[in-house]
Amino acid sequence: MTEQKFNIQNVEQINADLDELKELIDTIDDLFCRIISPIEGDAFSKLNTSDINLCVYELYRDKGKVLSLIDVIRAMLVKNYSNLDKEVTNYYEDKSSKPNN
Repeated sequence: MTEQKFNIQNVEQINADLDELKELIDTIDDLFCRIISPIEGDAFSKLNTSDINLCVYELYRDKGKVLSLIDVIRAMLVKNYSNLDKEVTNYYEDKSSKPNN
């Protein structure tokens, strides 16, 4: 079995993936803002049925997009959590195996 070494490139890739995750979350936020903004700020009692129906329709229409983005985010988080855990472990194992000077 080969000894694992801390790999800074893996940590840099995790950082890049976190930037991508932020963009995916921003996409979901933009999607919800676009759907909700026409009724935002109005008192619920003042909304007419067509506004409510349009909002519900757009949420239902975009449900698949949101769920797909959430699935991608979840998979990336699981992968990156595992990779980061390995790299942190490797980092501390590397440090503990070196003699103190």
